[in-house]
Amino acid sequence: DISYAEGYSTQWDNFFTQIEPITRRMPYMVVPGNHERDWPETGGLWDTGDSGGECGVAFEARAPMPLPGRDKWWYSFDW
Repeated sequence: DISYAEGYSTQWDNFFTQIEPITRRMPYMVVPGNHERDWPETGGLWDTGDSGGECGVAFEARAPMPLPGRDKWWYSFDW
């Protein structure tokens, strides 16, 4: 879970403002949790309302992944 915004966009803005001092200096990679994605009958693993209706839209807009495209939320690092 990233911001626990649950449908409140101001919570996303507040969260990213709080972490900005860190993210300006180093990469910050994220992966969606149930509070970013889950909503009844939308194809999520659990049929819950944890995302507050966001269904990943707010997450995608604020946290772009290395590969462009909808639902390309997964990545890995080779060291």
